[in-house]
Amino acid sequence: MLRHTQAHTNSRWLKWVVWLIAANFFLFNYMNQVVPSAMADELSQAFNIHATMLGILAAVYFYTYAALQIPVGVVVDYYGPHRSLACAALMSAVGCLLFSFASSFEVAIAMRMIVGAGTSVSFIASLKLISNWFSAGQFGTLTGLTNIVGMIGAVVGVGLLTSATDEIGWRDTILILGIAGTVLAILILFVIRDHPAKIEVQATGKTQREHFGQAARAVGSLLLVRQNWVNGLYAATINSPYIALGALWGSKYLVVNNDLEKPTAAIASSLIFVGAIPGSFFFGWFSDRIRRRRLPMMLGAVGSLAAFSMQLYLPGISFLFTCILFLLLGFFCSANVVSYALAHDLCPPKVIGVAVGFVSTFLYGVGALLDPVIGWMMDQHAGHKSVGGGLDYTRDDFVYALSSLTVCLAVTCIASFFVHETRCCHTGNSSGVSVR
Repeated sequence: MLRHTQAHTNSRWLKWVVWLIAANFFLFNYMNQVVPSAMADELSQAFNIHATMLGILAAVYFYTYAALQIPVGVVVDYYGPHRSLACAALMSAVGCLLFSFASSFEVAIAMRMIVGAGTSVSFIASLKLISNWFSAGQFGTLTGLTNIVGMIGAVVGVGLLTSATDEIGWRDTILILGIAGTVLAILILFVIRDHPAKIEVQATGKTQREHFGQAARAVGSLLLVRQNWVNGLYAATINSPYIALGALWGSKYLVVNNDLEKPTAAIASSLIFVGAIPGSFFFGWFSDRIRRRRLPMMLGAVGSLAAFSMQLYLPGISFLFTCILFLLLGFFCSANVVSYALAHDLCPPKVIGVAVGFVSTFLYGVGALLDPVIGWMMDQHAGHKSVGGGLDYTRDDFVYALSSLTVCLAVTCIASFFVHETRCCHTGNSSGVSVR
C-alpha cells in the first residue's frame, strides 16, 4: 500500500517536471524566433546585407517551421514525444552553435533553417506529452500554460538577447543560446518519458512503412473534414496580429501614429505579447472549466476585432489608450490556444500529433506570408516615396495596409460561428475522421 502511494505521488510530480522541461524547449523556440529582431544591426554588418535580406534571414525560420508541422505530427505519433524532442533539441542546439560561427550569409540561412526545423517539434511534442500524462479535462489549461511559457520567451528574449549582444557580441550570445539548447537536450533525453510508468503501451506490431502509410491516410482524412479547415482558418487569422503587428510592423506603426521614439514604440508594441500571457491561461482554463470550445473562440474573435479596429481607425488616441488596446489585442488573440484543444477533440488520440500539426501549419504559415503582403500594400499606397534612401510612410499608408489584419480578424469571427461544439470530448473515430 505504501509503495503504491509513493508511486502515485512520484507520478503526480513527475508529470509536471516532464511538462516543464518540454515547455522550456518551446520557450527556447520563441527566443530563437526573435534573434533577428534583437541583433538586426549586428547581423546586417556581419553578413553585409540590407533589410530585405535580413527579412529573408528571419523568414526562413518560420517557413521551415510551418512546412514541417504535419510531418512532425506524424513522426511524434510514431516515435513518441521523448525521442522526437531529444533529437529535435539536439538539432536546434547544433544549429545555434554553427550559426554563431557562420562566415557567410548562405551558411547563416542554412543554420537558421536547421534551428527552425528542430524547434518545429517543440509545441506538438509538448501537447502530445500533455495528452499522455494529463487528463483530457486539463488539456486546454496545459495548452494555455505552454503558450504562456512561449510568450515569456518572446517578451524576455528581445531584451535579454539585445543586452547580451551589446555586452559580449552577437556570436557569443548565440553560442550561449546553443549551449542552453544542449543542456535542454540532455534533460529531455534523461528525464522525459512518453507515458507514466503505470501506463502500459501495447505495441501495434506495425512496420514503419505501415505506420506512415496509415498516417498519410489519416492526413487525407483530416483534410476531408470541414471542421479541421474551419479550425485551421480560425487559428491562422486570429494569430496574424502576433506575427504581423507584434513581430514586425507594430513598432513602425506606433512611431508614425503616436509620434513615439523607436525604443518606446518597441516596448509598446511588445505589449501584445504581454497581454497573451494571462490570456493564454484564461482561455485554456475557461474552455476546460465550462467544457465548451466554441464560446471562448467566439469571445476571442470578437474581442480581438474590436480592440484592433479601435486602435487602427480611431484618430488621435492617447499613448495610454494605445497601450491598453495592444494589451487587450494580445489577450483576446490568445484564444488561439483553444484551436489546439479543439484539434485534440476532433481526432482520435493516435493521430493527435498530425491534427495539431495541421493547425500549426495554418497558424505559422499564413502569418509568415502576411508580413510581405502588408509591406507590398504599404509600398503601393505610398507610391514608393523615397526619403534619404528609405521609404516615407504616413498614417494613411499604415491604415491601408494594416486593414488586411481587420479582414483577417473579421474572418476569425465568421469562422468561430461555424465551429461545432465538442464539449471537450473526443469526437473522432478510429480512422481519424471526425464524426461531426
